[in-house]
Amino acid sequence: MSKLKKKHIVKLMPGESAVVMTYDTLMYLAQTCDILAEQQDNTTDAGAWRDVADTIRVQAEENYHEVTEEDWA
Repeated sequence: MSKLKKKHIVKLMPGESAVVMTYDTLMYLAQTCDILAEQQDNTTDAGAWRDVADTIRVQAEENYHEVTEEDWA
């Protein structure tokens, strides 16, 4: 993981929130949502949990930044 801090500006709409977590924690949370989806009898609920998991993964991948030697050149 990067030791370089990255600044983000977040504009929130009413009712929205922002959370800052490590990449590993977010992936663990996404996996937990997948498990909850598998345990649902209702397909609508299962789909909602899968949507949450997918959203977490997409956002985590978009914001993941690994510093390489090229970044220091």
